[in-house]
Amino acid sequence: MGSRARPDEHGSHVSESARPRGAALYSGHHKLELVFYLLVSCSGVSSQRLPNCSKTDKFGTIALHLVRMFISQEVDAIKSGMRYSCPLEKLAYNLVKDPMQCIGTSYQITFSNGCGSNINIREVVKEWKEQLTKMRRVREFGCNINQGDHKYKIACVFK
Repeated sequence: MGSRARPDEHGSHVSESARPRGAALYSGHHKLELVFYLLVSCSGVSSQRLPNCSKTDKFGTIALHLVRMFISQEVDAIKSGMRYSCPLEKLAYNLVKDPMQCIGTSYQITFSNGCGSNINIREVVKEWKEQLTKMRRVREFGCNINQGDHKYKIACVFK
């Protein structure tokens, strides 16, 4: 696989091999733009097992399947063996949209929000590690993300 040079955020051409490995950024200014600095290779969650929720219903789902793959890979690296759920992804949308809505008490959730035009998904999920490892009797999960106006929200719902 050859190294290709691509312009960075300042217009300079940087070899893909010179970019930081393991960084996934979700960024945007007036529109959402996704930049992956590594190819997503799902360790525990294969792309065949991971449903593409936006194929059947675009409302309340993550638009880009690669984002779904990366989030689920990072969650699975900490808490493996769960099935990804499109209904729970849609439920997580209630936590990341404005205004946030209640989803009920029968679910466990992880949530992060912050400022900035970039979201490092890997770092956000790492912050959830203690909470994820303490969860008991969860078999499925779904996540959602919202980014705009230099703010972001990311949430996962577990059942």
